[in-house]
Amino acid sequence: MTTYLAGTTREHVIDTETLREVPTRPAELAAWVARMCQADMPADPVAERLHRTELGVAARLAGELGIAERELRRAAELAAAESPAVALRTRLRLAQVHQWQGRFAKAAAEFAECGTAAATPADRALTHQYAGRCDYDAGDFDQAAGHFQAALRLWLASGAEPSQAESSRVALDAADACRTAIVVAAELDRLVPGGHRRIRDELWAGDPPGQDGWGKALSSRPPHFGVLLELRGPLRSGPVPLDVVAGLFRYYAQHIETAVAELVAAGWLLRSANAVAATPNTMAMLDTHLAAAERALDLAWGWPADLLDRLVTVVGGAVGTSGGPVFDTLATVDPPSTAAVRLFERCNALRHHRADAHAAAWRAVGLTATSVAEVPATDPVRLAVETATNRIASRAFRPLSTVERAELAALLRQLPV
Repeated sequence: MTTYLAGTTREHVIDTETLREVPTRPAELAAWVARMCQADMPADPVAERLHRTELGVAARLAGELGIAERELRRAAELAAAESPAVALRTRLRLAQVHQWQGRFAKAAAEFAECGTAAATPADRALTHQYAGRCDYDAGDFDQAAGHFQAALRLWLASGAEPSQAESSRVALDAADACRTAIVVAAELDRLVPGGHRRIRDELWAGDPPGQDGWGKALSSRPPHFGVLLELRGPLRSGPVPLDVVAGLFRYYAQHIETAVAELVAAGWLLRSANAVAATPNTMAMLDTHLAAAERALDLAWGWPADLLDRLVTVVGGAVGTSGGPVFDTLATVDPPSTAAVRLFERCNALRHHRADAHAAAWRAVGLTATSVAEVPATDPVRLAVETATNRIASRAFRPLSTVERAELAALLRQLPV
């Protein structure tokens, strides 16, 4: 990982997931900002501008965004009396503070004006890089990728330092991974429910459903059948930890305890202090369900060997990256079955990678499974949660090349529901 401004108070690295600078010596940086806020201001305007710029940038890195805005606003006023290039860079730094404050529209408008004012390829590249980070922070990954692509072309055309072009490559890859996470999520939201419907229809085949919605293919139908189906993979492998059960049903926490208790009482689950396990009746029911899944999905999807191989690699490589317990459990469950059923289970696991990511994102801002649903879609907090969700979900696709990501999405898109 590259260290920038090494040996200075602003020494930092770039977090390749957030694309934000992370100070390497935060306590030292905070102390320096505090001291410099008390220092005498230079009398010379150029020296004052340099002082305020360094202080403003350091304050932003330290998270003191009020100080950063104050100092860089004054620095921008002073820079206007110098050269256009100096003025441009100072305006970019001030707009970046607005970005970190979550004032994305204000920051984007300033970056757009700076893009118009940029006179050289290097200045235009720098402006695109700043603007791309703002869009990335705001969750607009398509727009961000466009800016990073433009910055990369301009860095290469201007003969810039290799590190500058590399920073655009890293940012472009991050934006593309996030875009892939969004596209794949849409396909999984189509395929997994669609697969469940096909399996349900196969269980009904030639036999109308009962009051619970399931046909007589299941001669003895348990209560809370859907709960057992969500647990099907882990139950086949052995006891399922209660934190995994809670994670699978995190949005139904007030009901899942009752459902588990009733399944235990009816002889469908065994419960210990820390886990639940299947009974013979449950295993027999899951065998019936698996046979229906093979008939239904083999007919619909055939033998999708290439896509299965790709998803096995993605899911296996993503273990430990979702921010929650459910995906890791599902990722290790790969039932001995047909390629179509195995693909369905890989899709289901990857769908829960995003669910874990979403839960990690709302927990990080102090929300709960209940309160997050009450935050309006346009609220900045909700938008920040969705952006963080996409960044965490993108971890599954980061090991892939841009071409491999596009091929994976295209193969998923071809599957019928």
